[in-house]
Amino acid sequence: MVTSADEMDAIWSYMRVFGSSYRVWVDGTDEATEGVWVTEAGEPMSYLGFTGDEPHGGTSENCIGVAPFFVFDVPCTANTYVFHALCEY
Repeated sequence: MVTSADEMDAIWSYMRVFGSSYRVWVDGTDEATEGVWVTEAGEPMSYLGFTGDEPHGGTSENCIGVAPFFVFDVPCTANTYVFHALCEY
């Protein structure tokens, strides 16, 4: 779960090592209620960090994807992009 702009900047710095096509899923979904983003545990998200006109996928895009310098809503299945897991430790 990304909790601040500083944390997102750190993730983007890490991702740039892998190239511009590297994408990851991060914790967050609005599957239960469109537009209400919560963590996997059901807690309200304190930071979203969507870029540009995101999120704009409606009910077909309910998870959060991150690419270098871009945060967007995506389908919760890996049918559109190749996504990697990003684990916090």
